[in-house]
Amino acid sequence: MESFEIRLTNLSFAAKDQDIKDFVSTFAKVKEIKLVLDHQKRSKGFLLIIGLAYVKLEDEQSLQEALKDVERKHMERVIKIQKAKPLSEKNMDKP
Repeated sequence: MESFEIRLTNLSFAAKDQDIKDFVSTFAKVKEIKLVLDHQKRSKGFLLIIGLAYVKLEDEQSLQEALKDVERKHMERVIKIQKAKPLSEKNMDKP
């Protein structure tokens, strides 16, 4: 089964699930949001430098729409949009 998931980076630390859903819903059909949070419940990413979220989309059409413009402005930041790698490609099983 193909995954229709995107990864958003450079999110504001103030971003919440609903902010991300509202943003992505302007160009794609959202199924689920996974906002990566730190211990203080703030959006975080690699080394706490960038906000990070994974968004599952409803279908291929939504994925294609999301990838048409891979840099979009939200909350005064330029958000980078990429197709998320499947779990098996994320090297999660490596120590």
